[in-house]
Amino acid sequence: FATDIHNVMYAYIERKKKIPVTTLLRALGFETDRQILEIFNLAEEVKVSRANLKKELGRKLAARVVKTWFEDIVDEDTGELITIERTEVLIERNTILEEKHIDIILESGVKTILLHAQNSAEYSVIFNTLDKDPANNEKEALSYIYQQLKNTEPPDDETARGTLEKLFFSDKRYDLGEVGRYRINKK
Repeated sequence: FATDIHNVMYAYIERKKKIPVTTLLRALGFETDRQILEIFNLAEEVKVSRANLKKELGRKLAARVVKTWFEDIVDEDTGELITIERTEVLIERNTILEEKHIDIILESGVKTILLHAQNSAEYSVIFNTLDKDPANNEKEALSYIYQQLKNTEPPDDETARGTLEKLFFSDKRYDLGEVGRYRINKK
């Protein structure tokens, strides 16, 4: 793990490919911004209602407000009906909550929003890392890591997941480095 001059934290995989730590966390199962921020206790959850949102005006959003829906399309080659999950970012993270955002949030259908915790510092490495994170969910994170390691798109989700599991959870493949390997062999 390393932090750059912009205070973004990266994980180096196989000593050569660097990825944002939040992308790695998404790939390991902490899929949403909410789950990542809860690990570090950096956000407060607020139930969406007009009264609650008016109370919180002037505070910064800790996670994006995203609208999600499913779309059915017909595969031109096979003629099968395929359901695809679509997402649209309505309000970006770190946006200061204003009166104009209340209707957007209410219409989006989200039940809760995340705001920066009042006791947390204005500045945090995790928030900077989330801004650099190219992935929005576990599937995108797995695909991004696979692309960084193999320089190609993964053929399917299982291949990408298998590659990550071999890297971190396989006793036979896990790389301890020279010193770690020396000490294990010594014991």
